[in-house]
Amino acid sequence: MEYRFADLLDVPLLQEMADKLYRIAKIPVGIIDVDGTIHVKAGWQNICTEFHRVNEETQKRCLMSGRYINDHLRDGVFLEYKC
Repeated sequence: MEYRFADLLDVPLLQEMADKLYRIAKIPVGIIDVDGTIHVKAGWQNICTEFHRVNEETQKRCLMSGRYINDHLRDGVFLEYKC
């Protein structure tokens, strides 16, 4: 059986933790599955949620950035999301 992220972890609990972290430390959090499914988001800016993620052309760039991060997680270097 092949498991997905949401099968293994309590996503609502992770969302609650991310919301609290953002309220306390103002650190934006996103947990995005390898297929681009957004499971957890906290502290995201309106430009991301109301434009980039809903506009077909800019959403492609969001997904491309997510794939880049996923492909380089084990490189041992700091990675950031490129908007």
